[in-house]
Amino acid sequence: MSYYSTVSMMKEEEQKRIQIAKTIENEVESLQLEGKEREAIVKVRVNQTAFRDGLLKKYRTCCLCGISNPDLLVASHIKPWRACGPEEKLDINNGLLLCANHDKLFDGGYISFSDEGNIIISSSLSDNDRIFTNVRKEMRIQVNDKMKEYLSYHKNNEFRQ
Repeated sequence: MSYYSTVSMMKEEEQKRIQIAKTIENEVESLQLEGKEREAIVKVRVNQTAFRDGLLKKYRTCCLCGISNPDLLVASHIKPWRACGPEEKLDINNGLLLCANHDKLFDGGYISFSDEGNIIISSSLSDNDRIFTNVRKEMRIQVNDKMKEYLSYHKNNEFRQ
């Protein structure tokens, strides 16, 4: 293939991308959407800050990767809030301090942990996603006896095999 035919193909591809962008732009305009606000009544988790503060004191960093900036850390429930009784919702043993990536993976059921604290990685998580979200099979967390019941719930109800 010559240089000129390669350049010509590149121009055709660019024209196709421009046409696709114009089509999308026209579709969005036809919807006549407006950026508006509305008032809503929402439920608020009471004492969630105390739960987070307790996990920050217990762990100080992401349980898996060591990120230490508190702004980047999430107080993650092992047994989800929606499934907890009132006493479980604020139990520090029902929590892990995780960075945003690991929290999203844990909440989504892509990772869980054995009773010994070894990471369990879902087969739904591709090798590429494992690399970019910093998940490795040798990772582990510290688990105490009180956490095991919550982890059992997570493995049986949240984890994607």
